[in-house]
Amino acid sequence: MIYELMYGQPPFMALNPMEIFQKVINQKLLFPRVFDEGAKSLIKHLTCHDLTRRYGHVKDSENKIKNHRFFEGTDW
Repeated sequence: MIYELMYGQPPFMALNPMEIFQKVINQKLLFPRVFDEGAKSLIKHLTCHDLTRRYGHVKDSENKIKNHRFFEGTDW
């Protein structure tokens, strides 16, 4: 969702949902050169295939996300 909101299109596109699912599983997430580095880093952490490292599955995920550089300056 962050990717789509920032870039204007989803990272994976296809005509049917199963094709999109296969792309999510099998293809590397690519970012345009103009993509914000903080957002890119956060998205990589949120979509990491390794569940032991993925934000949302690791201990203290809420704070890791809130303290990520993408949200620098956000008053939570």
